[in-house]
Amino acid sequence: ATSHAMKMRSSVFPFLPALVLASVLCVAGARVEASDGSGGRGAASPLGHSPAHTPQLQSGRGGAVPWSAPSSVPQYSLFQLVLDASVAPPLPPGASPYNASRAAVTALFTLQRPPASASAPRSATPETFHVSGFYFQNYTRSTPDKGKTEVLTPAGDPQWLVRFAPPYVASYSYTVYVDGSAVGSSSFSATSSSSPSSEGYVRVGMNKISFQLDSGAAYFAVGENMCWCETAAQTYAYDTWMERLASNGGNYMRLWLDAGGADSFVVEPSTVGEYDQEALWRIDYVLDLAASLNIRVMFELESYNSLRDTQYYGVWSSCPYNKANGGMLSHPGAFFTDSAAMAAFQQRLQYLVSRYAHSTHLLSWEFFNEVDIVQSYSSASAASWHRAMGEYLEEIDVYRHMRTTSFSSSQGDPAVDSLRVLDYTQTHIYDSADFVYSLAQYSIMKVSLYQKPHVAGEFGIGDPSSAIKEDPTGINLHNGCWAPLFSLSAGTGMTWWWDSYVDPQDLYPIYGPIATFSSIIPQFANVRWTPFDSTSISVSNYTAVGDVQMLSYVRALGMASSQKSGLMFVQNTNHTWYYANEKVEAEKISGVEIHFIGLMDATYDVMAFDTSSGSTIGSSVLTVSGSHATVQLPSFTTDLALLFTYRSSDTRTRIVG
Repeated sequence: ATSHAMKMRSSVFPFLPALVLASVLCVAGARVEASDGSGGRGAASPLGHSPAHTPQLQSGRGGAVPWSAPSSVPQYSLFQLVLDASVAPPLPPGASPYNASRAAVTALFTLQRPPASASAPRSATPETFHVSGFYFQNYTRSTPDKGKTEVLTPAGDPQWLVRFAPPYVASYSYTVYVDGSAVGSSSFSATSSSSPSSEGYVRVGMNKISFQLDSGAAYFAVGENMCWCETAAQTYAYDTWMERLASNGGNYMRLWLDAGGADSFVVEPSTVGEYDQEALWRIDYVLDLAASLNIRVMFELESYNSLRDTQYYGVWSSCPYNKANGGMLSHPGAFFTDSAAMAAFQQRLQYLVSRYAHSTHLLSWEFFNEVDIVQSYSSASAASWHRAMGEYLEEIDVYRHMRTTSFSSSQGDPAVDSLRVLDYTQTHIYDSADFVYSLAQYSIMKVSLYQKPHVAGEFGIGDPSSAIKEDPTGINLHNGCWAPLFSLSAGTGMTWWWDSYVDPQDLYPIYGPIATFSSIIPQFANVRWTPFDSTSISVSNYTAVGDVQMLSYVRALGMASSQKSGLMFVQNTNHTWYYANEKVEAEKISGVEIHFIGLMDATYDVMAFDTSSGSTIGSSVLTVSGSHATVQLPSFTTDLALLFTYRSSDTRTRIVG
């Protein structure tokens, strides 16, 4: 299993473009309470769906059809069809139910009544949806020791399922095919709903750099990595982690599904083309739990570990693609060019899409974790491979989930990051002494370069023991959450140490204020944002109180929108985990004036926000004339956030703070 006792440390300050911020030192299953008194969730329902969606035998054209399925479901919710054993694809002894040489079960859904008003995210409203079925083994979950150990027990015989999520309130007809032959047709309706799922899938926003739901609402990702569980608790641990995250405003997490990582969700652990149904059931469970908590999940599909030998936690020796283990590759680098390996990965993609793509809480597919440190990395081969896999996903994922990939080098690889088939870029960065500076730099740089959303997919202090010793209160987490919002990012920085730092230190409350503040920004994903740079913002007239006066200084970063609104983050730059560990305190600062250019001429309401408590600590009115403005801040010790919202078309010449 891949250890995460120490994350490989990325370069913190490689070459960067000119400074662009002002630094002034100037379920599968219905979940019920466990009967063992664990307080966790117990056994799952036998068909991997909630009781509200229990399939019922339908009548089709010409009589009963050989499957069970609901006659109606809410828009965007799960329509699940369970094929009768009498027409299930025959499976000869020794044959694989995952063999990609034939799509054993498929269904064609047709929109019967166009919605009154609908717009597809990437194209005109589609009228037909081709969906593949998949082989499924259900399980019940139990624990003998109050959630310390997960026990999965097969529930019933394997089945063939088809999953679909109707994107419109309408009627749908559908025909089911087994081995290419139609076995029946029927119909169902999709009804309106007010559940979180009814807001649809997460897309690239109208402004091209933010995330947005199909409903039009902005989605700013707030959360952390939650890639696996290293203990026997498995999904019972996720019950705790995810509920703590959601109760503090978190709406994002990341799972690893790769072929050579840790144990929890490894889809293809030992044999190419053969998938672990227990791991797949766990993914169902976590995705269902995420939907109930309104958390969106990134699925990581592969990691460098599988294609690297022992250095940096490489597991090539146990990788199923390794010829020594019955695979097809004599060396790791061939993964990106070998036709059989590419076909096997596409087969895995097809299975995962068939089983999970219906979910509105699947945020995106991440093709690779830190692809640039695979053995013998080739930028050209990686770019070609990502292009091929991205185009393949376009063909098979009718819901068009976003696609991304990640790199160990914080700068990424332009040959890959610039690809059309990758919808957003990421940065991984560790051990920065100043995460506000570094995360803001990389975000603004990459958004400017690629004109697509950006997320800091991993960051943190290099190992959890160091994090607990050097930053027990989570200053790095606080700064890593706040800086990206004011520097064009589509989400907070996502800390890596979910189980060994955030959870034992109970740092979840750090997420609450950033979730609250980001939710009140008007039209966040609809408007064009322009960052303030070092030539358009300055700080003056402040004093620092205490023995470290000469070290105290103020930084401000922020951005203005094309629709008369703005954001600003003002920080005492002594407030970093590094300075705190060096016993340099962030002293109280008063009298700060921010002079800046960038807001459109108008009158604005200005709200000052305490980033630690989540409360408003002051408000004023600001009138901007000639794009120049000055705002006076209340006294603060660590940092504060400002929100500028348009009040009227008043353009009088006075400037007030």
